[in-house]
Amino acid sequence: MSEYQLMTEDQRDMVKLVKDFLMKEYLPHVSEYEAKGEYPLEFHKKLGELGLFAMDVPEEYGGLGLDYLTCAIIREELARGDVGFASRVT
Repeated sequence: MSEYQLMTEDQRDMVKLVKDFLMKEYLPHVSEYEAKGEYPLEFHKKLGELGLFAMDVPEEYGGLGLDYLTCAIIREELARGDVGFASRVT
């Protein structure tokens, strides 16, 4: 049984959201930013627009209120694309 099969439907949806973002918007441009030594703030802002900030902060304080496992799954998926970028997501 794969790890994907063990995820909840919500977790699989979050993984798909992150994969789509990485493949369509981030990864095609990452080498350009690395060559320039720049940090892609617009991509960081896009993650916020996707709702991927304050993932483990309770909803009553403005966060998503996700459990730690779901947060780890999302960060792991981001790290598949770029470890440095994934380390900046809170």
